[in-house]
Amino acid sequence: MTNSCLLLCIEVIIRLILMPQNYSHFVYMVLFTARKILPLLVFIGALSAVKQSHADDAFTQCLNRELENASDTETLGEIRERCKFEQNLKQPPDVRPPSSGKSSVDERLKLEAVVATNPWVITPHRPNYLLPFTYNSNVNNDPFESLNENFKSTEASFQISFKFPVIRNLFGNRAHAFFAYTNQSYWQLYSNSNSSPFRETSHEPEIFLLIRNDWEIFGWRNSALSFGFLHQSNGRPVPLSRSWNRLYATFIFDRGDWVLSFKPWYRIPEEEKTDPLAADGDDNPDILDFMGYAETRLLYKHNNHVFTLMSRNNLTSSGLGAIELTYSFTLYANLKGYVKYFNGYGESLIDYNARTNRIGIGIAISDWL
Repeated sequence: MTNSCLLLCIEVIIRLILMPQNYSHFVYMVLFTARKILPLLVFIGALSAVKQSHADDAFTQCLNRELENASDTETLGEIRERCKFEQNLKQPPDVRPPSSGKSSVDERLKLEAVVATNPWVITPHRPNYLLPFTYNSNVNNDPFESLNENFKSTEASFQISFKFPVIRNLFGNRAHAFFAYTNQSYWQLYSNSNSSPFRETSHEPEIFLLIRNDWEIFGWRNSALSFGFLHQSNGRPVPLSRSWNRLYATFIFDRGDWVLSFKPWYRIPEEEKTDPLAADGDDNPDILDFMGYAETRLLYKHNNHVFTLMSRNNLTSSGLGAIELTYSFTLYANLKGYVKYFNGYGESLIDYNARTNRIGIGIAISDWL
């Protein structure tokens, strides 16, 4: 076996040496990416090992708690299945959460409710993903001109988004108040000569009220709606500072595995800057011209495949706005493959007034559904 492995390694090395230069460069980029990402993967693996070491005790505690609170109609098998999903002990790639024939929105909200009181679980808010490779054909270097920065078309991108309940069971157990936080970063991972800087990072704390609903229109059920306040900022000094505050509402409709959401917003006005380099005042007075006044998102879930389409438009003849397409699929347990395409304005705050045309590929640990 050892000799066979040695011969295989020698053959691979020879083939790489004889490979045309363009392919050699591709292999180099793959190895370079692996070197950058490997420490993160090792860290994730270590966390998984620690989590598994406590899984058996957690499962037993879950059984005891659920048995005490179970209704007379629930079976032991149903309680065991619920605890398996709560503790993430067993979830093969092709198994979906227990469903009673309700929609994908019901399934997500049901699973969120199961783990809401678990202090060791952080509930996802928006998708959580890591895209080690993205390509943008329209790089926006204008904001960084004074810093003599010249960023590359290829970079990494990731998003971390979570929420937790602040007040539960309002209005007859139909509503819950949440605090949420989303971090979205764009990392010049392959700009090694420039110390691989973070080109842009946006921070989005928000607080919102989620209300369960159950009325239908044209065959679509309004399963939930929310009202909230959102602050978005890149946390940078002028002249790179970008921020805005919004009040928003989200109307969620579902029909089986189809989900449609409509999210209009109102921007809270800010005072006009008296000096472009002043810290006070509006950093981006024309942001609504590019971000519009609402966004619509259509989602479809088929087994472990999730497709989404997001659209924004400022509703003027200029046609400014954006579209975003994503596709996720289960790789193993909670680990998903993730593909994202964005075209338009406002992918990041620093690029709110510059058109972006980006595609990225990577992994995700949670999606919208």
